[in-house]
Amino acid sequence: MSNPSQEQFPFISDIEESLLKAFMQDRVLWVDFKDHVLPEYFNNPANTKLFKIMKVFFDKYLDFPTAAQCLDIAKRKKYDDKTVTKIKKVYETEDLKKKEVDYLRTECTQFIQNNKIKNALLESVDLMEKPRKDIEEKKEDYFLIKQRMEDAVSWNPEVKLGTDITDAEKRYEELQQIMSTAVGSPWKELNKLIGGGVFAKELTLVGSSSSVGKSIFLDNYATHSWRDLNKDTLMITLEMSEVRKGQRMDAEMHNINASDILFHKDDIIDYYRNNSFNKKLVIKEFPTGSVSINHLKQYVYQLELYTGFIPEIIFIDYLDIMNPSYRTNNDYDDQGRTAVELRGWAIEREIPIVSATQLNRAALRIPIEDLGEDTLADSWKKMMTADTLIFLANTPEERIKGKINLKIGKARNGIKEVVFQLNVDYPKLKIYDLTAKPKPKQKTP
Repeated sequence: MSNPSQEQFPFISDIEESLLKAFMQDRVLWVDFKDHVLPEYFNNPANTKLFKIMKVFFDKYLDFPTAAQCLDIAKRKKYDDKTVTKIKKVYETEDLKKKEVDYLRTECTQFIQNNKIKNALLESVDLMEKPRKDIEEKKEDYFLIKQRMEDAVSWNPEVKLGTDITDAEKRYEELQQIMSTAVGSPWKELNKLIGGGVFAKELTLVGSSSSVGKSIFLDNYATHSWRDLNKDTLMITLEMSEVRKGQRMDAEMHNINASDILFHKDDIIDYYRNNSFNKKLVIKEFPTGSVSINHLKQYVYQLELYTGFIPEIIFIDYLDIMNPSYRTNNDYDDQGRTAVELRGWAIEREIPIVSATQLNRAALRIPIEDLGEDTLADSWKKMMTADTLIFLANTPEERIKGKINLKIGKARNGIKEVVFQLNVDYPKLKIYDLTAKPKPKQKTP
């Protein structure tokens, strides 16, 4: 690993000494950073030399040198008196408090990641300016540039080593934190059955045949998470344009038939203009069948970079028309891999991701009670991967009456194989509880 940017730590010498002390005090901190901190990052040459001694010794013995061993190595290497004084000072310093170590971890992580990005950019410029004989070599360069940038942006030094079951206090603190991440749906019965809502680090799928209401379900859930739960919400649409998706959401939120939206445009515009919203609902369209998880990750990175928007929940309409990061041309494997990658992204970002999937043709002739993994189109691997799977179905008669059936096909945090019914207003693109009436247009978020 090189340092073409020639960047150095933005710390005064005393903080550099604290960092060296923190490394020896906190083994996890040291292991996380030792291969990413370059000796030339230190401003003080004596700190650089001490760091080199620590790293060489640890790589050989998997432990830190004692003060005597460190001084012995410095003597044999004929280091100057300033380095010897520095070694003694660092070893004699009292252990740091946890908040001091946390500060150093945060600052070092930010510095190293920024430097990795800067170095990746500098190396990319060198590659771009390098003469190439043919287009294939240039393609390889572009791929290498892309890989370097992705590695730099996604770099995370922390390695999770598992949970000690005897550390019950910590486990239950984390469980409480997980439970607090539940993003409830607009439907009370569904929330009861799936454990309160959808959770961080989990993938929820909604399965139905065509035109039953999976997009309505996703749209209603997205507007609820934004307007009612005050969550920064991202809707990825692969099936329709951003304008059409926005029209559908306006129809549901303002209790207007989607076909009549234009007659009410002034009222809707005034609603958004006259109300302040603490959070955002962002709609982003991608071309059908040509987007993979890599495109979505790059987009979210740009969204954060340009606007500061960080989604707290992501909806994707819908999984089956996405590509995996690389195609095998086998629908079973490709859709299964796409589900795995979406769930991995939810874990990476520590947020819930909700998407939809199509049912096969046989599902049209099957009662809601009998819908299961064998009715998922192309790949039941999607069910294996999803944390929650919700089936939607209705008969032509139920559709006319404005009824839609839901079945919990899988629920890691709740009860599966339960069927219940909701109302659906197709002209207004709205699903609501049997006992609830559609809300009138709200004046405040």
